[in-house]
Amino acid sequence: MYRILSLPNIALGTERFVIAASEHSFPPDYEELFQARWEGYADLGLEAFAIVDALRRKFSLPKNSIAIGNPDWDSAKFLRQKKEEVLRLKAAERASSRAFLEEITETTN
Repeated sequence: MYRILSLPNIALGTERFVIAASEHSFPPDYEELFQARWEGYADLGLEAFAIVDALRRKFSLPKNSIAIGNPDWDSAKFLRQKKEEVLRLKAAERASSRAFLEEITETTN
């Protein structure tokens, strides 16, 4: 119940996370903004899926049987992949920044 009741606060935190990222995102591709959106909303969606799964287990409810569009589509898997993709991009950016700073430090010494 508490996880369900906390969803609006998690959504608000996600919105603030995205807005904060937008302040440091610039044209032409606004990379930081879109990465923050993917990461934040993937987390929010995955939490919602986790809550639904927990409720189904707790109350012995069947899995969702509505197949609209592509029945092979797995939304949770898609969100996990997007989250992993963003985390890989961020790690690569940190490594690149670290290498650049080390190069500058060596050049100035």
